[in-house]
Amino acid sequence: MIVFKHLLKPPINNMQILDIIVHHKREELLSLKKDKPLSGLQASPYYNRVCLSLKSSIQDPLKTGIIAEYKRKSPSEGIINDQYSIEEVVKAYEANGASACSILTDHEFFGGKSEWIASVRPLLNIPILRKEFIIDAYQIHEAKAIGADAILLICECLTKAEISQFTNLAHDLGLEVLLELHSEDQLDKVDPSVDLIGVNNRNLSTFTVSLQFSRNLVDLLPNQCIKISESGIRKPSDLTELRSLGYHGFLIGTQFMKTTNPMQAFSQFVEQLPNRSKSKAKTIKDVKIKVCGMKDEGNIAALEALNVDFIGHIFYDKSPRFADALYLKGSVPKVGVFVNEMYHEIKARAVQENISVIQLHGSESPIICAELRNDGFQVWKVFGIDEAFNFEATKPYENTVDAFLFDTKTNQYGGSGRRFKWSKLHEYLGDTPFYLSGGIGPQSIIDLKVFKHPQWVGIDINSQFESSPGVKDIQLIKTFITACKEA
Repeated sequence: MIVFKHLLKPPINNMQILDIIVHHKREELLSLKKDKPLSGLQASPYYNRVCLSLKSSIQDPLKTGIIAEYKRKSPSEGIINDQYSIEEVVKAYEANGASACSILTDHEFFGGKSEWIASVRPLLNIPILRKEFIIDAYQIHEAKAIGADAILLICECLTKAEISQFTNLAHDLGLEVLLELHSEDQLDKVDPSVDLIGVNNRNLSTFTVSLQFSRNLVDLLPNQCIKISESGIRKPSDLTELRSLGYHGFLIGTQFMKTTNPMQAFSQFVEQLPNRSKSKAKTIKDVKIKVCGMKDEGNIAALEALNVDFIGHIFYDKSPRFADALYLKGSVPKVGVFVNEMYHEIKARAVQENISVIQLHGSESPIICAELRNDGFQVWKVFGIDEAFNFEATKPYENTVDAFLFDTKTNQYGGSGRRFKWSKLHEYLGDTPFYLSGGIGPQSIIDLKVFKHPQWVGIDINSQFESSPGVKDIQLIKTFITACKEA
């Protein structure tokens, strides 16, 4: 275990804190730019890396929505925790369901280091938010160079023009932007192109904290934005309340870091969340159910009433289940299945049809997967499995998709109605969760009851439940779902 020990200066008068931090940051940047010019940042191996999507990870139903923070000290509290290394803490955050990690890189006031992000980037498969007082474009280039996936912009210390300029630069570099505000009078600074909007429950002038700020502002935020509540979330019931108000994500740091064991504190917090399903399902009772190949609107409506987890629509015109323009609506998340389409065509169709998950069934590259994920979609990549399949083929996609779907290998694109040997999946040792597909029908219940895998999170059913291509037997599916949940 690495132990960090730094001394904190005496507390600053609260009303001066933000002004003093920003003033110091300007002086700090003068020397930083001399020591490492922009060309040095651009030479970093992470500078051309494809970033993970914070938006997508926050919305992933298999995760908690929590952006878990590593913070060693603060101006208001002094030393918070210097007993655990960043590596220990953030790995435990991810293992217990964090959607992302926030890492404070300000050194003078928060005891952070920019190098920390670079050091833990290879250890994590979730996005990293660089928590910093960004006042200069140089810091955005620096964020990309050290391996961050998203940056924080703070309304309190930026103009509307700077927010727009910095957001555009971040997007040019492939980074997402979390814009933080604290009061209603900062709403006019919101740039519509930011990826997420956070309400800081901590007053940056006085450093006092109250969840009332999130309660007051939630209905004033743009409807389409991903909403994050930041700071002051002390117990699982706080998170539950905020989620019911419309928040999608929750940035929590001090609550875990101030304990004697932040890793255990985070795990216990997550375990107390209501209806919290394990992020890595073990048995058929825990997994999600996707019904694919839907194209009849009446049949879709009947299926929605069964509360399945996903409804799949095939946008591959050679399939007998091809779903022509449906202009899909409804509350159940929609999965769009595509085969070797161009990136812009996939994105346009997904937006038109209100698709939240894109399933890629062809030979799409990790780059296309990452681009779609950065657009805010969940991305699932399909692999055809037979006895000769080598799971090394999945590794290039590990950090670019949300899940794999393992189907029976055929000579064509799409399903075959046949099963592969599920015992083959014991060779899969990756960290990316997977959905099981291929020939699953009413007769599969016995085998599903005994199948187990630490990364198994769902099943994909289709032709075995049809009365005709694209039309499902609703009663048969209902009976199957009941059998799964009672297993």
